[in-house]
Amino acid sequence: MKPMMQLMLKLARVLLAGCAGAAAFWSGAHAANLSYHGGPIMQTARSVVIFWLPPGSHFVAPPQDNAAQDQLYEDTIQKFFTDLSGTAYLNVTTQYIGPCSGNTCSAPANPGGVSLATVIVDQTPYPNSPLQDGDVQNEIRNQIAQRGLGFDLNTEFFVYTGASVQECNGILGCTSTDFCAYHSEFDLNGGKVVYAFMPNVNSLPGCSEGVSAAGAPNQFAADQEVAVTSHELFESITDPEPMGTAINFLDPFGNTAWWDSDNLFSGTFGDEIGDKCNQIPAATALQGKAFIVQQQWSNDTAACVAAFGPSIRFDVNTGSDDLRGDSSSTVALLAPNQGTLQTLTLKAQNQGSWGNNSTHAVVTGLRPATIATGADPLGSFVLRLTSHNGTFETDDNWNVENLAVVVKDPGGNVQCSFAQGGDPLVRLTGSAPTDTFAMPCPPPVVTSAPFTTINFTIVTGSDDLRGDSSATADLRDPDGATLQTVTLKSQDQGGWGNNSTHTLSFGLDSPAGLAAFGSVVLRLTSHNGTFESDDNWNVQSANISLSGGSNPPSACLANVGGNPFARLTGSGPTVTIGAGSGC
Repeated sequence: MKPMMQLMLKLARVLLAGCAGAAAFWSGAHAANLSYHGGPIMQTARSVVIFWLPPGSHFVAPPQDNAAQDQLYEDTIQKFFTDLSGTAYLNVTTQYIGPCSGNTCSAPANPGGVSLATVIVDQTPYPNSPLQDGDVQNEIRNQIAQRGLGFDLNTEFFVYTGASVQECNGILGCTSTDFCAYHSEFDLNGGKVVYAFMPNVNSLPGCSEGVSAAGAPNQFAADQEVAVTSHELFESITDPEPMGTAINFLDPFGNTAWWDSDNLFSGTFGDEIGDKCNQIPAATALQGKAFIVQQQWSNDTAACVAAFGPSIRFDVNTGSDDLRGDSSSTVALLAPNQGTLQTLTLKAQNQGSWGNNSTHAVVTGLRPATIATGADPLGSFVLRLTSHNGTFETDDNWNVENLAVVVKDPGGNVQCSFAQGGDPLVRLTGSAPTDTFAMPCPPPVVTSAPFTTINFTIVTGSDDLRGDSSATADLRDPDGATLQTVTLKSQDQGGWGNNSTHTLSFGLDSPAGLAAFGSVVLRLTSHNGTFESDDNWNVQSANISLSGGSNPPSACLANVGGNPFARLTGSGPTVTIGAGSGC
């Protein structure tokens, strides 16, 4: 949820920050980018999950309020935490760089960067109705004391409560009308405890998270909760201390990290990475399993996204002569015998000077994305200084002491890197504003085992797949030849009703890598009975993934949708989905 502004000062963020807000208050995407405010980010994200569910309470409202549904709810949330690392979705956070344990680092996209450290099921009765924020903090304190749990800025406690459980407090209001969830922190024994309050959003007005029962691949209530969990987790990774330190005129932003401070009087002031895309869902596959998550804000494209990468990161250390505030610096990425592939900005004009002996890191998406696969190999890059001289100013001079460059794929795996230093490494001036560095970036060496399984999650829209119809999928290679045909629904298996979701997995006849697939063709076949005409079927969305490999263990083959994405009929019974569509 969007941080509340401190009303008296109108200078700082607020006291209790980072909440998933009800749709009536904050929905849709906002165009101003996030700014950095000096605080830490998470280097890793250890998640402690507390399912606070007293006897007689359930996570799913009637008529599905039973132990089996509660277990499915808990299992789906736990699976999200265990499957998130090493994905293009988590990789969105790598754009937001800050200090981690004293070093400059990016957020944890690498495998193991997010972990499920502890799962607790607590049947202690709720102390108040509605709950207060202090009750949530006390629940965490009690678990820390009883179980000897550690805590730091890289550990977050998620407290999940049952259906229709309310919280009210004097800052945010109540879950029934004002907010859906929030993340914050409190002091304990000289340290910081990072936490998130996660009420059951399925039972809260205005907190649908944009997820409909028709598009839920697991359990409707659990899928909504995963979406709001992704909101709070991403905000905690990029801004783990939203309350900051003591707020005053000398330090108005406290110890906060990434949020929108572009315009104090704008409706987006205080937005964090999740707030800007609040209640905008995305269907995605994490390690081959389908989830509904919330899209997150990407500074790189100034848009809400569900994936980021491949990317390139520059770490630049300025030496004994600074890069002036009104100067700018760019990098041109060059391919052998092809010219410039992409030009990116390291420092914009008037962004603030890069002072003597300072270090700055910049992460940018690669376009074309094929650079990291070697289809357009990177051979070198040109570093350029541009002086924008004001009155009485001469051209700028800039000493670059150390320079490191890393190219990563969407899963955060390093494809190639460069690191050089000197005293200085290069001195850029008005008369010599550029220097070229060789950085061969060959195609990555593929060491992974081939994939063994193909997975489908298909949502039917407003026109069903009839019970006596069948549906198949042809798996085709890049030349269009059929590799294998799988049956999605056999004749007389039972209809796929309107707004229903079906998840299926099939073993591959011949295990293969992602490059072996060129397209998937969905086919409707009508087996018409007496007085029946051909069937019509609206395919609302199709998420197709490969799994069973290693390094990576899964891959997106296609993730497409629409309203509908395709309408299959007797005269138009097929739709071809290209490999990589929507991934």
